Amino acid sequence: MSFELSLLVEVLGGIVTAGLLGVIVAWREGLAQVDRHDREIAAIDEDLRRFLRDRDRLVIAQTDALLTEATQGEMVPGLKIMPKVFDEPRQQALRDYRDEMTRKLRRYRDIRTSEGRIHSLARRRRSPERLELSAEGKRILYDWRQFGDKADDPTRLELEGDLRQFEAWGEPPEDLE
Repeated sequence: MSFELSLLVEVLGGIVTAGLLGVIVAWREGLAQVDRHDREIAAIDEDLRRFLRDRDRLVIAQTDALLTEATQGEMVPGLKIMPKVFDEPRQQALRDYRDEMTRKLRRYRDIRTSEGRIHSLARRRRSPERLELSAEGKRILYDWRQFGDKADDPTRLELEGDLRQFEAWGEPPEDLE
């Protein structure tokens, strides 16, 4: 074999080897990113559960304090005034939930859209983590929405359709996967 042919074989072999090593490195990095993304999504889900549970405790404590004030005569009695006063902790909790959940949904969507072809191949073995509202979270939101004028709900469907879709179906919606 001539020197030129031998050199060509060596160069091509090096290129093929480098290409294969590049694919292996990209595959391993893709798997590692998928693992990191799944852990981050699980953390977002856990944070949401904690946020709703903690915020619900605060709503209950604020409502109890308002009720104590009202029964001690420190509030102006009257059926028209008292319900509005008791609605404020729930309305504020719904505003806080809306803002917190909007941030969480944006981060979740950023994670999902950052994944490319390698991630898709890596995910053939497992589905991506879904972000879903727990049964406890749904109960808490239901309780918060049962008081006051529904027009005062900052998370009502006409204002926050995307958020209400998440509450019903999770993210991404089951029918779009």
